[in-house]
Amino acid sequence: MNEYLAVILIVVIAIIFNNLNTKIRKLEKEVSDLSSKINQKTPQPEITQEATHDEETALPSPSPIYEHRRETITTSKNSEYPSIIQKDWLSPVFEFLKQNILTVIGIFTLVLGIGYFVKYAIDKNWIGETARVGIGLFTGSIIILTGHFLRKNYKTFASIITGGGIAILYFTTTIAFREYHLFSQNTAFVITSIITAAAIALSYYYKSEVLIIFSLIGGFTAPLMISTGESNYPFLFTYLTLLNIGMLAVAFLQHWKSVGWTAFIFTGIYLLYWTVDLPELLSITFYLISYIIFYIFALHNYFRRNELSVPDILMLALINGASIIGLTYIFHEIQYEPVIIFPLIFAAVNTILLFREYGKRNFGISFSVFAGITVSLITIAVALQFKAHLITSVWAIEATLLLFIWKKTGHKIFRTFFNILFPLVIFAQIITWCEYFSAKNLSIIFNPVFLTSLVTIVSTGVNLYLLKNIPKEGEAKSTPFLKILLQLQVMG
Repeated sequence: MNEYLAVILIVVIAIIFNNLNTKIRKLEKEVSDLSSKINQKTPQPEITQEATHDEETALPSPSPIYEHRRETITTSKNSEYPSIIQKDWLSPVFEFLKQNILTVIGIFTLVLGIGYFVKYAIDKNWIGETARVGIGLFTGSIIILTGHFLRKNYKTFASIITGGGIAILYFTTTIAFREYHLFSQNTAFVITSIITAAAIALSYYYKSEVLIIFSLIGGFTAPLMISTGESNYPFLFTYLTLLNIGMLAVAFLQHWKSVGWTAFIFTGIYLLYWTVDLPELLSITFYLISYIIFYIFALHNYFRRNELSVPDILMLALINGASIIGLTYIFHEIQYEPVIIFPLIFAAVNTILLFREYGKRNFGISFSVFAGITVSLITIAVALQFKAHLITSVWAIEATLLLFIWKKTGHKIFRTFFNILFPLVIFAQIITWCEYFSAKNLSIIFNPVFLTSLVTIVSTGVNLYLLKNIPKEGEAKSTPFLKILLQLQVMG
């Protein structure tokens, strides 16, 4: 009896969800029509102002009032442009979630309902293990096929349905391998790779950014699903490298920034775990490969349109800082020298791009970004050569770089990252100072603690200079607490 109630409940939820989704689409269309009508009516005040101005020239009436009104309107119009330019780049993500939250809840409800029904049948021993896996694969395929037929009228909904079907295929393969032992690890890996490749192909065919994010999440979590607990890092990162190359190709063809950021976050997590768990020389190769892949991704718009967007600049800063920390840590653990080779190599790459801008006599945002990254990497190389503490030095210089880029571009995302990173610099510096209590036989000046403090103080002084020379409007919006922290850091 319970299974019939479960089926009825799923059908009722699907019907309610479809009705709600239809109403939401109608409301969205009405809102967009109203906003377009409002936007068409907004230019009228400018016409009336021109007319009044012409009348003023004909009649000798006092005009300062009208002139003042025109100036306020034009300044208000001009003040609206920076807010549009500096729009948060995460707003499309939140806008998508607000518009499609019921869709996401609906697909999760559908997946959970099917899972509950299959679990109930398994508990009653109605079907065997092989049949259970077959039902899971069949259900996932049916959901993907349903999304294929719905894609013309309900593009976003069809993409999420297809993503849910792909998720069912992943989890079915995982359960078949881990719980039922129906096939070996190699077979499970081949199946998950085929699912990932098919999902990426469907994403490109449907031109769906949502679907390819689902596919990448499944592709990056597939090794965890079929893991047996044994560490086979070369095989794992060969697979991840191929996945990142596929991501890079799709991102180049469709110009999807979120795809590259999804791959960057997952790759960084895997590299961090490998670095902490087993530092070895082979991991340096995959660090450099990942650096090349994501640097090419970040510079795609730069070579195509000769400009750097906010996500591109942020990735350039993060990939340099994260790679330096990981590679230097590995060199320290396996006791290889010289540790400054990687900051200098990365600085040389950015110097080439810097001279490219200089040769074109283009001293805009791109020139400032490449100059800031180059100077930061050279400073890190000098600090590491004199045995300064790695994390504190890199964080301090990276914070100054973010503040410099914020001043040059005016985008708030860089100030936000600076506000997050600089308190961590102070915390790391306090931990570094604590080494004085347990250290013995330290030289008076040229010791790691003093040199790290020197790097932090110099970078903090640069931060104060940058904050002092920003425009008055930006200064009024800056955080007083942050300036107090900067001054205390210098005095310390």
